[in-house]
Amino acid sequence: MAGESRKITERQREALRLVAQGYDSKQIGRMKGLSPFAIDKRLERAAKTMGAADRREAARMLMQDEGETYERIAYEPADVEIPVPDAIVAVSDSTAASGYPWLWFVSRHGRLLSKRDRLLWSLIGLPLLIMLVWGIFLSGVGALDVIKL
Repeated sequence: MAGESRKITERQREALRLVAQGYDSKQIGRMKGLSPFAIDKRLERAAKTMGAADRREAARMLMQDEGETYERIAYEPADVEIPVPDAIVAVSDSTAASGYPWLWFVSRHGRLLSKRDRLLWSLIGLPLLIMLVWGIFLSGVGALDVIKL
């Protein structure tokens, strides 16, 4: 299967190189300013074009074709600086790094909270929001009663 990597685009090559280094779609998406879904599709098409079963096999095939054998060690720190996408420029870096729980409303990808944290916020925040709206509605009804229309 040597030479199968010639059929893929340069962007697919870049993504496969990062997979070979141990990055997942979410991390690659942050580096490239794309959504993880777009990265998944890019890797899926590259694997299909190369005739590989999955992204890891495609990454290994690419590394063999390019004559490289580098694989990132699990405990090796990632030395790649992750750029801030243009969609979140309004949020300062210090605010984003501080871990405020409401930043997932502002985030382009909505992934600053874990699934557990998002579930917790929805279980607590949604009932509180409903109670607030219901209270405002009842206050308005009470005010109409005082006015005696």
